[in-house]
Amino acid sequence: MLNLVLSLLLAGIPVLPRPHEDVEVGKIDPADPTQCVTICNAPAGNGWRSVIMSGQAHDNLLFLGPDTLVFVGSDYSGDATVYFEGASVWYSFDNGATWEKYNIDPTFHRTNYPDAHFDRTTNTPWFVFTIRTGNNCKVYATKDEGYAMGAPGLLTTYTVTDGIGTFGEWIPSIVAKGDTVVVGYMKYDLSIGACKTSFDGGATWSTEVVIDEGQTIDNPNLVLVEPNTLVFYSFDYDIVDTVIFWKSTDWGASWTGPFKLESSAYVNYGFASWWYSYVGAVYQGKVHVLTVMSPAGYENGALYDYIFDPSDDSIEEQFVVGNIVLDTTGTYNVDVPQARTPSVAVTQDGNYLVTMFMNYSSDWTTTDPYFMVYDGTSWSPYAPVFSIQDEFDEGRGDFSSTVYNDGGNFNFYFVCSSGDNNYQTVYYANSQAVSVNETRPASLALNVMPTIVTSGVNLEFALPKTANVDISVFNVSGQKVANLYTGTLNAGTHRMAYDANFGKGIYFVTLTVDGNSTSRKILVK
Repeated sequence: MLNLVLSLLLAGIPVLPRPHEDVEVGKIDPADPTQCVTICNAPAGNGWRSVIMSGQAHDNLLFLGPDTLVFVGSDYSGDATVYFEGASVWYSFDNGATWEKYNIDPTFHRTNYPDAHFDRTTNTPWFVFTIRTGNNCKVYATKDEGYAMGAPGLLTTYTVTDGIGTFGEWIPSIVAKGDTVVVGYMKYDLSIGACKTSFDGGATWSTEVVIDEGQTIDNPNLVLVEPNTLVFYSFDYDIVDTVIFWKSTDWGASWTGPFKLESSAYVNYGFASWWYSYVGAVYQGKVHVLTVMSPAGYENGALYDYIFDPSDDSIEEQFVVGNIVLDTTGTYNVDVPQARTPSVAVTQDGNYLVTMFMNYSSDWTTTDPYFMVYDGTSWSPYAPVFSIQDEFDEGRGDFSSTVYNDGGNFNFYFVCSSGDNNYQTVYYANSQAVSVNETRPASLALNVMPTIVTSGVNLEFALPKTANVDISVFNVSGQKVANLYTGTLNAGTHRMAYDANFGKGIYFVTLTVDGNSTSRKILVK
């Protein structure tokens, strides 16, 4: 578990954390036990399965309160043919310094995509997981009745599904409020979504409700919009280019939808997502699905936010971060900044939405987690989570879906499994307190499409606050050949289109915001 304390200005602009003199904050070094601790082991190549998705659905890591965390996952079984040792939870009551393991189910099995949910109305952690024996999967739900009494580990497990068909039910997510518990999942043989509900705290479960038998899905996700609206969402199964939502106001007995939006990243660039590249959280009554849209065969891409409002069933798309370029073959691709395996969280006070994602450094030498903050109006510039970037690739990571705002600092909680050791370990770094003394320069993200221009050029950029903006074009000699815009723009995402009528050749489109500049190269033919 990695606990980092970062501060943000009230406007949402990140600031540079300065580490204590004797601490390399955020450094994960498996060779140095003072810097890195192992929560659990995993079968070679499979440790990413427990930490690949991170939002209010598919959350492995719960923030229960200051200094109190719980992780749900599986140890390595020791048998390379069946991979995992059932399901377990690990509690920490000292901010990640030490952990205690409690076994839920000892059955050796092959697949593990667990989820956790903390019901704050009863102070009860809930966990949901699959046990796959052979090809067939069944879903189980577990509640810890001892946590509210100060005795964690009093675990009761319920069988939710029956393993219908060849492959059964996969990738569950869970919500709970009082005695009402709902589990959503995918019927793997049919690639459709379904759910079951318990109104007596898990003792009995309803018959299965198929959410939409006419719509195949890619990855099921279930979240609760207070007080009692369930939202089930996924991307489509075929291309993974269309986000789809359903909603229920009767705890899963019936569903309305689908409500769909095809991504502009697919329409304009041919980008699509991956089953593990979109995560969601409820913020200010709306469901935000942070999604990486990528070129074919490539995990990294541009990050978008798809916002579903269950009050009117509308879907809004926001571009968050990414640099989309047209390469010399005429194919759209991504440059730095780019995003991979996103996470999303909400501060415990409900004031901020936070997204975290893996990104390359500007010189393409390191891969580290970065974060951005949304205050209900606009996204902050992207900034590295760690004050020190290193050569260790955190690989697949899981930030807790709650970020703790202690009044002056944001506290992030993070686990990861790295390809650097073939995903055989789930790591956390020793918790560190980070003081804040210095403003981090704002990172400007400018998209120019296309980069090989025959007529017009489109610009896209985001401002964290109202700012003075200048957009100019320079030739290779540094001479200004055109001024596209000068003036004041409000916070938010801006898209502009211009004619490239300044002659054939190589040019640099330069965006300057309050004195800070970034440029993108284009070729006009």
